[in-house]
Amino acid sequence: MKPAVPIAFSPAVQMIIALDSVVDRPVVDRSEPVTAPVNWAGRVIAAATPFERSDLEHLFYPTSTTVFLFHAVIRKELHDVEALVAEFGSMETTVFERDLREFFQVKPDEGEWVTVDRLTRALEEDRDRERVSFHAEAEHLVHLLSNPDAFRLKLVEVMQWFNERVFAHYVDDQRGRVERWIADNATATEANREAALNQLTRGNYDSLLAERDAVRLFPVVDSHEDQTWLMVPGGPPGSNDAYFVFDTGHANRVLMSSHRDEAFQAVTDEALEALADGKRIAILRLLRQRAHFSKEIADAIGVSASTASYHIDKLVAARFIHLEISRGRRFYYSINGRGVRDFLERFESEFVATE
Repeated sequence: MKPAVPIAFSPAVQMIIALDSVVDRPVVDRSEPVTAPVNWAGRVIAAATPFERSDLEHLFYPTSTTVFLFHAVIRKELHDVEALVAEFGSMETTVFERDLREFFQVKPDEGEWVTVDRLTRALEEDRDRERVSFHAEAEHLVHLLSNPDAFRLKLVEVMQWFNERVFAHYVDDQRGRVERWIADNATATEANREAALNQLTRGNYDSLLAERDAVRLFPVVDSHEDQTWLMVPGGPPGSNDAYFVFDTGHANRVLMSSHRDEAFQAVTDEALEALADGKRIAILRLLRQRAHFSKEIADAIGVSASTASYHIDKLVAARFIHLEISRGRRFYYSINGRGVRDFLERFESEFVATE
């Protein structure tokens, strides 16, 4: 029997996403061009703070800062902002440095690791795709990590100010919106739960639950329609839990598939479209051999990282491939056997006449 998948609210997750929006990054890995300034609200918020713009850029330009905070929240169960601020505020420098080394997967016997080459390699191994150039982010990280105590204290100062002056006033409202969303959709989503969770977890739901005792979902309250959900694998140290953070708008569209026949036809159409490209067929044949991470796929089929990500997303959405999360924080893609079998069954039922 599969475990229940509770939905919860995490103010700390909300605040980290808000902080992430205060920085404009030159996005280098998009399948479609950016047609509007996506972070205008963040720039307005940043201008209203007592912090220098350069300080905020210094802290949050590296995507690693945001991901590092997410891992702290999830792994240490620090979902209240006050608890998160207190944890970082009282943390000894040696503990903070240990957490950083663990986050960047630095081996205990490694010597100097705060270098551009070492951090670039860590980023390449850790991520599916780039939000900024890995080399540019590594250069920025060298400046941050060369003085870890200053980095920690500045994070505490910024988080505390945002919580007290901006975020705390909206927490109750956001919590209420999430609770209403859960209640309103509870009945309607029950019949579609497994299919929806498969999509929300990028086709990885079954393999995830085969290894985990529990999965928790944290909705993100966000007004942007193009906000994408974010996956945070793993739970607190020693646990067998896994967490997913996703945008409520996206989740609602996935979970509220009310017209079942139309929905299944749309899924079949999406799968056929995914197969109508030679590069995607090449990816499927590549993954038959073994699991690969995105840079390996890009190199193997001779395309750029952004183009590979575009093709990978198409195949994941069609459930022909999925993520493997059992290899540390480095995401690998492999054939989604169940997704392929489901497609074949749908194809036969839709196009092959019964005798």
